[in-house]
Amino acid sequence: MKSAIFALALLHPPTEVPDGWTVKQWNQFVASAKLGKVILEQKDIQSYDATHAELTLTEDGSKKMRANRIPFGGKVFVITLGERRLLGGMFLEISSERPIRFPVGYWMDGGPQVILRLRPQHSVHNDTKVPEEFLPELDRQFSY
Repeated sequence: MKSAIFALALLHPPTEVPDGWTVKQWNQFVASAKLGKVILEQKDIQSYDATHAELTLTEDGSKKMRANRIPFGGKVFVITLGERRLLGGMFLEISSERPIRFPVGYWMDGGPQVILRLRPQHSVHNDTKVPEEFLPELDRQFSY
């Protein structure tokens, strides 16, 4: 793994975000939002699948997600590499009908390990592949 340290943090205080925001409004918000509790760290990530933009969490990382009640939609998160804010998104249920046009995170929890699926925007079609230019930094961070 590379030297920059991965982290996923929630905002403090938790913030409600309007559904109709544009990507520009979202990016401005994420750039200045106050970060709160770090939920996941580099050691909580077992692997990253760049083709599908999926983080497979370790068992400890999965326990952290469950303990923080992350599956419930609407919580805003920010992924950082070192001091750099790489991506801000909103946890959302895959079946949600909310018209979200900025990044989202879905989580799959069907076993001992949680899979966190990141998407550039919400789609009820839940496309399994993402554009190649989406999060190349994470691919580099978790490539061995």
